Amino acid sequence: PACSTVLQNTVANMIQRAAKSGRNLNRELRSHGDFSNPAIIDKLIDKLGVQPSGTNLHKKVFDPLAMQVEDTLPMLRKQEKDLLARIQMEQLGGNRAGIAFVQPSN
Repeated sequence: PACSTVLQNTVANMIQRAAKSGRNLNRELRSHGDFSNPAIIDKLIDKLGVQPSGTNLHKKVFDPLAMQVEDTLPMLRKQEKDLLARIQMEQLGGNRAGIAFVQPSN
């Protein structure tokens, strides 16, 4: 649902008054104690029903819920880790046990 005209006007007036007085509304909000609580994000997501992986783009352009499981960040990280391990094994000739550790002689 669209934001009400009354609310839009109220916010616009607040921004104009802050600009005229030299106040930085964003800095004031960030310094307010309620916004320093990291749990506020989870609470807002639950309360407002926000999709945490959402986007401002139209679903025809990008729909995060339509992503394949293998394209998600955890899976991409796992694929990268596996690839780097395979490359390392190939560079070592596939034989990590071939490294001998020798005690120094006195």
